[in-house]
Amino acid sequence: MSIALTDGQDITHAVVHDPIHDELFMAIRGKGAQLNGAPIRVSVCTALEQALVGTVFPAPASPGMPAYLGVFGDLVPRCAGIRRAGACALDLAYVAAGRLDGFWVMSLQPWDVAAGALIVREAGGRVGDFAGGGEFLRTNEVIAAAPGLFNPLRETIVGALAPR
Repeated sequence: MSIALTDGQDITHAVVHDPIHDELFMAIRGKGAQLNGAPIRVSVCTALEQALVGTVFPAPASPGMPAYLGVFGDLVPRCAGIRRAGACALDLAYVAAGRLDGFWVMSLQPWDVAAGALIVREAGGRVGDFAGGGEFLRTNEVIAAAPGLFNPLRETIVGALAPR
């Protein structure tokens, strides 16, 4: 479960709850991120070849599936591993806690991303759209990663989406 509070376009408060593992990830803009009350930080990974990256697959009938599979195919040989847990907000919380080094998705709604995005940012990570900007809630294209991994991950994704 995830909940985010916004003030206009700014995400100000976020909670992601994982009842299976009894974990509560929280963040307030400007006050850091926590897991069960203890501060968390993103990983220090800077090399895509050493990165464990999470993702969420589009629905099988999604018109974006071919593009997604192209990106997936380009990333698999370049990273240490790719994981699909199935819950975007929880994957983002795992980036914030350093359990994943990065995360990307191409087709989710803002409410799937908002809480996790703030938690990542408050844990020291970067979150953006495929252009590298901050319009991910509007574009439904999200990359979240440790600061040193964000650009290599983004460049690989953008390269895979470029016409060949």
